[in-house]
Amino acid sequence: MGISVTYACAVSYKVTVCPLERQQGMLQFDPPMSEQTKELRWDERMKAVLDVDDEESLASVMQRAKREFDLKPRVLRSRGVFEEMAPEGVAGLPYFFRFYEADNDPPLAQRGSSLFAFNLETIDQQGRAHWNRKSDEIPFGDLVRAGDAGLLNGDPLRPYLVLSLPQGGGGVLTDAWNVLQTVWTIMGGLTGTIAFAKLTATQTSRLKEMLQRGSVVHKKAEDWTSRGGGPYEIRKTIERHPWAPDDMRALLDVDTDDEAVAVLELFGAARNDDGTYSLADTAEASLLRVVEDEALQLARFGYRELSEADKKMVQERLRIIFETGERVKELPPSPPR
Repeated sequence: MGISVTYACAVSYKVTVCPLERQQGMLQFDPPMSEQTKELRWDERMKAVLDVDDEESLASVMQRAKREFDLKPRVLRSRGVFEEMAPEGVAGLPYFFRFYEADNDPPLAQRGSSLFAFNLETIDQQGRAHWNRKSDEIPFGDLVRAGDAGLLNGDPLRPYLVLSLPQGGGGVLTDAWNVLQTVWTIMGGLTGTIAFAKLTATQTSRLKEMLQRGSVVHKKAEDWTSRGGGPYEIRKTIERHPWAPDDMRALLDVDTDDEAVAVLELFGAARNDDGTYSLADTAEASLLRVVEDEALQLARFGYRELSEADKKMVQERLRIIFETGERVKELPPSPPR
């Protein structure tokens, strides 16, 4: 699977949008939206067919679809009374993004298919991946290219319009690169002083080699961060499906296939018989993923730059991981303020 990056001429798409009511206790729609439930098949739904340019934002496309459907949402105010939402409220109504899947029609089960914009992995005209963007920051062409590369669940040319009230929560990129790279450094330092769980001498030597090639991460972390990519986002992309090194090189915008392989292996992928790379169950790959989960948890707890005392704490936690091959059960302490 190659990722095409030849988009020099103007490109336009025929996009078909169907509404999908996400039933909520505090939000209702007048008919016919009330009929557009998850039990209804795609061919039976209301449709808005739009001509969309490559550079038009995903938010703009969805706003146009809302106008086509002439939505009249009503919001619960008090004592069971629903009032019609003002036009400015309708315009800013948040929505999930979900796409038609032939194997999931009607779309009865969620299966993680409904996502906010910041969960969408997209690809720009240069073939580089982007993460954690708002819907008004995503050109529709980037969404189509992501679909071509297998980074979406479903057909980007057939999105559902899924409306919901604000629910708060994630989407904010946590830059965990400093923590992860420090943890890798500590891990590398321990390889000569402690036995790794279930690793032979050959596997330990291989693990050391993989860690030593982590300089590509140090070189590219700032660039990936500018495109919304932290360690979690990179790993989720790798988990999508088997990757040819050249395709991963383009997505990450690294200089060589060898650097792409270094990143793939650091995040627990190994070479398949056909030359692609996918997540592996080898002892060293599994250990790397457990250690990376530890680093991501530290970042979620608020760690950014690890002090010497922090490093000693991490070292002891890594020793337990090496001895058992599993995460430490006790949560890490919150960083000192």
